Amino acid sequence: KRRTFEAAPAPTREEARREAAVRDFDLVVSDIGLPDGSGCTLMTELRARRPGQPGIALSGYGMEEDVARSQAAGFDAHLTKPIDVKALDDVIARLLPRDA
Repeated sequence: KRRTFEAAPAPTREEARREAAVRDFDLVVSDIGLPDGSGCTLMTELRARRPGQPGIALSGYGMEEDVARSQAAGFDAHLTKPIDVKALDDVIARLLPRDA
């Protein structure tokens, strides 16, 4: 089954915050290391604005403490780069059981 998504790219935390101020997202996929801050801080802010906001953290770090940090920030899943596309699709399907 083919899945389609509308994406709103935001390369910085500030741009993501601006996008989130004017629209709700079905899912947030964010790198942990952003040029102007942490994706964990971004997710914490987004969850404060919209409790239950689903999110997937992307990181070059995958140690137990890295995963725990992203989960504490509110991410539902933590994927380590390089990202396996099937793993990403599986997480998306779990978080968004219907097409977004």
